[in-house]
Amino acid sequence: MKYLIIVALVIQSQSIIAMQALKKKQSHIAQQSHQIEDKSFGHNISIGEPYTYAPRALLIYLDDTEEELDSIGLSLLFAIGKNPGPIVASMHSMKMIKEQSAGDIKETLNASWIIKQINDDLVFLIPLNYLQNIGLNPADVKKSGATTITETERALGLKVNHMEEKTLDTLKFFPFFLGAKQSDYFLAALYTAKTNTSCIFCLRSDYTGHKNALPLWSICMGGHGESARYSEKIVGISIADFKAVLDFLENKINTRLFVYVSCYAADVNNETIYKAAKSPIQETYSFPIITQALTDAPVSSRAALEKPEKFVQATTIPVSDAIDYGKAMQYLNPEARRAENTAQIKFPGTEWFSVINADKTVVQIGSILAENRGTRPLDIATFFKTDPRILLLYAQDIPFELIINAPNLKSIVSMIPGDVTHTIAKITSSSDTATILDWFMSIEMLNSEKIFYIKSINNIKDVIICNIPNFEYLPFIYERFAFFKDDNGVLFVKECLTENGRVPQKYSQQVNIKKVDATSYSTLLPNIAYSEKMYADLLNYVRDLSSNRSADRKTLPPGLSGRGKKQQHPA
Repeated sequence: MKYLIIVALVIQSQSIIAMQALKKKQSHIAQQSHQIEDKSFGHNISIGEPYTYAPRALLIYLDDTEEELDSIGLSLLFAIGKNPGPIVASMHSMKMIKEQSAGDIKETLNASWIIKQINDDLVFLIPLNYLQNIGLNPADVKKSGATTITETERALGLKVNHMEEKTLDTLKFFPFFLGAKQSDYFLAALYTAKTNTSCIFCLRSDYTGHKNALPLWSICMGGHGESARYSEKIVGISIADFKAVLDFLENKINTRLFVYVSCYAADVNNETIYKAAKSPIQETYSFPIITQALTDAPVSSRAALEKPEKFVQATTIPVSDAIDYGKAMQYLNPEARRAENTAQIKFPGTEWFSVINADKTVVQIGSILAENRGTRPLDIATFFKTDPRILLLYAQDIPFELIINAPNLKSIVSMIPGDVTHTIAKITSSSDTATILDWFMSIEMLNSEKIFYIKSINNIKDVIICNIPNFEYLPFIYERFAFFKDDNGVLFVKECLTENGRVPQKYSQQVNIKKVDATSYSTLLPNIAYSEKMYADLLNYVRDLSSNRSADRKTLPPGLSGRGKKQQHPA
C-alpha cells in the first residue's frame, strides 16, 4: 500500500497512459475498415479480416435469496420501467416481480419488452425501443428454434433466436428454496468450455468470416455479496465463478467496460478475486473494471433513484470517445457520496484499483508519505488543496501530526485489506471529540477488524477506536466504539450505533460519550462491560502491534465483546 506523492503521481500518470492507450485503440478500431494485426482491446481477433465495432450494453441482475422485493429485485423492477437496454435476470427475481409488484409494471413488460427464457433459472428481457434504436426488427428477435448463429443474433450480440419467447404469465417458475446462497447456474449458461459455446452471448469466434460489426460490451452486473469471513460471494455468485466471468469477458467477447455492484466487493474479496494463482502479482485485464465499493462492507442505494438508462447511454457512446466513468457511476448509485459506495476502477493492464474521484473530495495518505515526511505536521486541507469528504489511509503508521480543519470530512477509512491496526501520532482539529471519533466509525457492518490507536486528539489521549465484527453471536453484531482518557486520566467510551447513516430512535439516549464506571455496558451486547480492564488490554494490544509490525497479528484480547462460544444475541 504505497500510494501518495510519488506513488500518487505514478498512479495518475499510469492511469492517464492507460486511458490514452485505450482511447488510441478505440480511435483506431473505429475506422470503417481496417486490418486487425494482433490485439484489439487485448483480444486476438482473426488476423487480416476487416472489422468494425458496435457499442452494446447489458445489465445483469442475479438473486436467489430475497423473500420479497429488496435491493436486487427493486433495481430490476425500476430498470424495467426505464427501458435501458437488454437485461439478464434471475428467474427468482422475475417471480418476485410477478407476485409482488403492481399491475402497471406487468403491462409494461408485456407491451414494451420481448421476454426470452434462457434456461430454468435465467431470463432475457429486451426492450422494443432498444431494438428500434439499433435498427433491428422485433419480429426477427422474437423468432426461436435456431440451432446456428443467426444474422439477427450477430447484430445484437445475444443468442435470442436460440430461446423461446415468453410472457410474464408463461414463464416457468420453479419452487424457491429458502437458503440458496449462490446463483451457480449463471456460469453454466455463460460458457461451456467443452463445446466453446455460450447460451447468452455470441462469441468472438462466431464472427469469423462474417462482416457484421463486432459488439463491444459495457456490462453491469449486480447481486448480493457476502464477506470472505462468511461465504465468499460476490454479485450473487461464488468468487471462483466470478473469476471465470472475468476470464470469459477477457477471452471470449470484446469487453469495453465491466462494472459490478455488490456488498463486500472490495478489501478482502478484491484480494481474493485478483490475486494470481501461486503468485503475489495481481491479475490484469485489457478492459477497465469498476467496483461500486470501497471496503469490506455493504453498499447501499435507493433503487428508485437509479438511472440505468443513463448508464447505458454513457457507456455506449461512439468507440472513438472516452467514457466518463465518474458520471456513469453516478447514474448507477445516486448515493455514491456515502463512503462505502465510493467507486474504484482498475484500468487496463494495472494491478490495483484507484478511487474514481470525480468531485476531487477524496484524499489519501500512503506509505511513502508516511515513511518520508518525518515528524512534520500535515495540514490536510492545505496539503491537498481541498476540503475533503473522505480521507483514505493506505499507511499503517502515521508518525506525524494530522491537522484536520475540514468541515466536510465525513469518513477516515482504512484501505489496508483485512484486519489491521493503524497508529497515528496526533490529530489536531477544530471539530469536537464526538465528530472526530465518528470519522473513524462511519462505515457500518465492516467485516474486517479496523482499529485505530491515536496517541492524542486535541486534549484527549490514548484513543482507541474499534470497528469489530463479532461472529460469536447470532445474528452477527458489528461493534463500533472508542475509548479515550481526558487530561485528568478519566476513562470515557463512545459507541457508534448508526443504521443506514442514522441513529435509531431506540438508541437516541445511549450514544453520547459516557464516563466508564461499573454501569458501563455495551448497548448492542448488554452482558459486555466497558471497563478499565478492557481498555488496558486493548491499549497493550495496540502498543504491542505498533512496536512490532513484523510479528504475526495477534487475536483480540480474551473476552473482548464476549468472543468465545457462539451464542444467541443477549438482547
